Amino acid sequence: MRAAHGTAAVFGLFALGLAVLFLTLPGAGRDELGLRVPENYGDVAPSQASGGRGASPHALPPASSPWPSSEGLGCPTRDLRLLVLSADGEETTLPAIRQTLDYLGTPYSVYVAAEEPPLTRERLAEGCHGFYQGVILASGNLSYVPPGEERPRSALSEEEWEALREYESEFGVRRAAWYAYPGPEYGLREPEDSGDEPVRARLTAEGRELFGYLNPESPVEVRDAFVYRARPAPDAIPLLVDGRGHALAVLAEHPGGRQTLALTFSSNPWLTHNLLLSYGLVDWVTGGLFLGERRVYLTAHVDDVFIPDQLVGGGSYRMTGEDLRAAAARQREWRSRELFRELRLDLAFNAYGTTGLYIPDTLTPAARELEAEFRWINHTYRHLDWDEVGYRTAASELEQNDAWARGSELSRYSPVNLVTPEYSGLGNPQAMRAARAAGIRYLVGDTSEPGFDNPSPNAGLSHPLEPSIFVVPRYPTNLGFDVSTPREWTSDYNRRYRDFWGHRLSYAEVLDRESDVLLSYMLKGDINPLMFHQANLRAYDGEHTLLTDLLRATLRKYAALYRLPVLSPQMQKLGERVRRRTAYDRAGVMASASPGGRVRLLSRRAAEAPVTGLESPGAEVYGGEPTTYVALEPGEPAVLPLRE
Repeated sequence: MRAAHGTAAVFGLFALGLAVLFLTLPGAGRDELGLRVPENYGDVAPSQASGGRGASPHALPPASSPWPSSEGLGCPTRDLRLLVLSADGEETTLPAIRQTLDYLGTPYSVYVAAEEPPLTRERLAEGCHGFYQGVILASGNLSYVPPGEERPRSALSEEEWEALREYESEFGVRRAAWYAYPGPEYGLREPEDSGDEPVRARLTAEGRELFGYLNPESPVEVRDAFVYRARPAPDAIPLLVDGRGHALAVLAEHPGGRQTLALTFSSNPWLTHNLLLSYGLVDWVTGGLFLGERRVYLTAHVDDVFIPDQLVGGGSYRMTGEDLRAAAARQREWRSRELFRELRLDLAFNAYGTTGLYIPDTLTPAARELEAEFRWINHTYRHLDWDEVGYRTAASELEQNDAWARGSELSRYSPVNLVTPEYSGLGNPQAMRAARAAGIRYLVGDTSEPGFDNPSPNAGLSHPLEPSIFVVPRYPTNLGFDVSTPREWTSDYNRRYRDFWGHRLSYAEVLDRESDVLLSYMLKGDINPLMFHQANLRAYDGEHTLLTDLLRATLRKYAALYRLPVLSPQMQKLGERVRRRTAYDRAGVMASASPGGRVRLLSRRAAEAPVTGLESPGAEVYGGEPTTYVALEPGEPAVLPLRE
């Protein structure tokens, strides 16, 4: 039933894997402090450097006169926006910072010191109104080598540093250095050692509190990064230490009440230690109150249920009832843990396969028996190519599939969701008109296809032909539609990627590499669902399947690192979240707060603005933190009290 769809998608994700690997390889260039700049960094496109998305709508240039969002709040007030300071825009940490803030949806301004006018108080504040609630430095001293010069220097003059310190003191603004050379400015002694060997560090008691979402029993492994090892100053608070007592992350308080948090190792967007620690840095520098939200997601879509898929070695495979029972058993195992109690597979089905075409058919009765174990998505009745169908055919395909779902009394099915066959039909006006008439509100798009990727992290798009239908971007994976056993997958995987890895991978190695990819999505807070196929649920030994093996490996790694529950929204709920985020991204929301007082929000467009740390009767609590979604109308301010 299925042609060669998926090959391009597989290679699309493989290209992402290449980017991940190259960005983690050691570089050759260092400034006078040893700050590493990979040789290949300049070859990374901006969209790749920020996590494979376009420019964030929240990353705006610095403004000397921001929106009058602080009106009526009193003194002092601070805009809920972060100032990101870079020396020359070439730090490997800068795309890591951007990625973190982009996924959160937190407004920020990037000030590239070597290219911008001098940093003065007028660029930081006006009267008792501060333009930024926190400061993040790409490197601790903003060192770089100016063109035509040989020796590195700070991109800020001493006068500019003093203006920054005075602003931080006056407005109670915290500073986080994503990568800093140890010294008194950050509560550290001179480094005793340095190098790029992996370091297994542990959280101190204070570190466990600040990074409370991490599993305190697991070390933080700093790998593929240059590390300075230094002792903390007597009055500093180490957060992350190695086996010899060196502080790799440290809090310090300075004259005037200024507070800093610094890391002594390099980062880029793909390194696991960066993904682990980045949220804690933002949460600390904002004091736990910021525009944006953090969630962890894992949503697996399984296409082509009830029909066969062609196999890479020849022939085809259609799931059996025992396959479905094995998948249900593995799913119950995950759901028995508090971290994963929301996890359910989404089965995208083609009911034509339930009509007696396949004898014996153990799958259909098992599906009816186990229907409440899974969620169900309309995948059309016969899995026709929707690029070619007319209105009546498309309407019939939706109606017949929907009728089977209703007749089978599927309890976790919604008729507003659609996965088209092989992503076909998205450019077919007749098919999309039929989808709209059938009440479809959400359908998935392939992130590897131009025009259907996320316009910004965790955002989607209204369909260009039928704006009432919202497109939820979905990731392809390297677990292709045409493999059903470990032998098939490893054979196909090695055929494609053996030259890259340099040797033939075992099944365990394939699982390890591909679970790393899924884990990175989770740690970034990526909401996109993942594409799999029914052949991946073949119980190849009567108990295990390729998909459940991959998810088990991913969840095992996640549980070793994180303590936050994993969300797995049903497609309609997921679509609502993505639609809400899309509207927020486009709205240009500005906010200001007075410490211990009120928050004032203003928007250019209608949107629901997520404010983490703002308590309200309707707040959504996740990981112990409240998020209030504030409904905004264009140009109409909303003022809400802060609860201490």
